[in-house]
Amino acid sequence: DWSFRAQLEGFTFLYVPDAVVYHVHGATANRNKRFRHYLEFRNMTQMVIKDMPLCLLFKRWRFLKIPLVHARTIHYFCKMGMMKEALLVERYVFTHLFQLLKKRAEIQKKRRVSCDDLDRKMEGKRIRLWKWYL
Repeated sequence: DWSFRAQLEGFTFLYVPDAVVYHVHGATANRNKRFRHYLEFRNMTQMVIKDMPLCLLFKRWRFLKIPLVHARTIHYFCKMGMMKEALLVERYVFTHLFQLLKKRAEIQKKRRVSCDDLDRKMEGKRIRLWKWYL
């Protein structure tokens, strides 16, 4: 989320192969896999709602897969016995939609990069929205 928003604002990133980053991924959420999956799905859904420019959704067919991926992720959750978590994500998004759209307006107002530039950066890259499907 942070990285994508920074790119929307025009920041660029460099690959530094010698850099070392220490990150404790899911230090508390790893104790409860269902909760971790819930948080990952919820946060990714929020990121798409807040950050993805609409012009990208219609520029190339690959971005139109986002609703399909969302639906398949819900299907995956149900298949894995996590229907409750899938419904909790949907409830969260529904109950927070006004705040998410307000945040989206703020983020998109700060966007300094054109859709063409963003599209070029993403060209040829496999966009992993939800690790369970893609």
